[in-house]
Amino acid sequence: MHDDLQAPKPNDPPNHLPPIGEQVLVQAEGFRCLAFRDKDGKWRNVFGRDELPGIIRVIKFD
Repeated sequence: MHDDLQAPKPNDPPNHLPPIGEQVLVQAEGFRCLAFRDKDGKWRNVFGRDELPGIIRVIKFD
């Protein structure tokens, strides 16, 4: 499983993950949600605390 991967775009800066516990909007396969990385580095949904499957991409706001 690839818990800490982000799918980079051509113009994205180097792959930087948010700090543990910081809530961010993420894109997973087929949905978006608010999520955070737990102490083990696994992505979890903010509201249900469920582990998110698959490759996660952090959605950045400019």
